[in-house]
Amino acid sequence: MFSHILVYVSRTKNFQKGGNQFDAIAKKTEQMYALIAICVSFAPTRLDDTIHTALREKYGDKLAKLQRGGIESLPVYKDLFQSACPKFISPTPPDFDKPAVNIDPVDHHTDIFMEEVKTTLFNPTVKSYLKLYSTMDLKKLAGFLEVDAEKLRGWLLVNKQRSRQIRWVDGGLLEGEGANGSELDYALEGDLIHISEAKQGRRLVDWYLRNLARAY
Repeated sequence: MFSHILVYVSRTKNFQKGGNQFDAIAKKTEQMYALIAICVSFAPTRLDDTIHTALREKYGDKLAKLQRGGIESLPVYKDLFQSACPKFISPTPPDFDKPAVNIDPVDHHTDIFMEEVKTTLFNPTVKSYLKLYSTMDLKKLAGFLEVDAEKLRGWLLVNKQRSRQIRWVDGGLLEGEGANGSELDYALEGDLIHISEAKQGRRLVDWYLRNLARAY
């Protein structure tokens, strides 16, 4: 949804200049770029060339760190989340007698988000190994990653479940069909991992139309 909105905004920005409304749209656009960078790092997917180019220009080094994963990506996740997250509020009044126990709502939600990020830090490393094989022994992969085989099995099952999403096709906004949100899919048969990779072709029609528009 962020991608659809950002493409629309990029095509109509020349007609929206001036006024407070334009400033508000520009601010929300920057927040959406930060959020889509986070989303793509969690679930890599092909974006419209316009969005991909803008992300590279805005977050070149940061985007590379997110895609590599690991400990180095943690400060980037935190910075992008705090710059783009909603202005969270606390449902309870502050304790004025004990100010030390009061928790800032933004910090609280940031901590929750970062705990989620830490469970996906090594996704890029695992996927880089899986892409090299069509079948692979679980213990062999565990040896590469230097982790316990059963711990890795649990991680693979949880990550596969997380990669499932509801994809809108027709009907109401909340309706859709279950689909794999990642280009890489796998299944476990005992200790054997079956891997399949769906590669999407480049959308040449959109590419030609954009370059023709630049020529005129």
